[in-house]
Amino acid sequence: PPETMEDLFETVVSPLVAKVTSLLGGPDPSAHRRVVDEILMFGGFSQSPYLINRMCEAFPTVAPRLDPRAAIAVLM
Repeated sequence: PPETMEDLFETVVSPLVAKVTSLLGGPDPSAHRRVVDEILMFGGFSQSPYLINRMCEAFPTVAPRLDPRAAIAVLM
């Protein structure tokens, strides 16, 4: 069922969101100590609509950048 898949994804996505939140300086976007314009996501799971939606919800002012060409994305 969809709920089971969400639970499975959430075990990976929640720690990721928490880590990005801590790197930005806290949960309040207006208090971010570091200026970040975008989050670069690459690899197979980065194309997941669930992950993309959660990142957009958690960081509405930071546009996720997706590039299926992982090596090129990292170099850029």
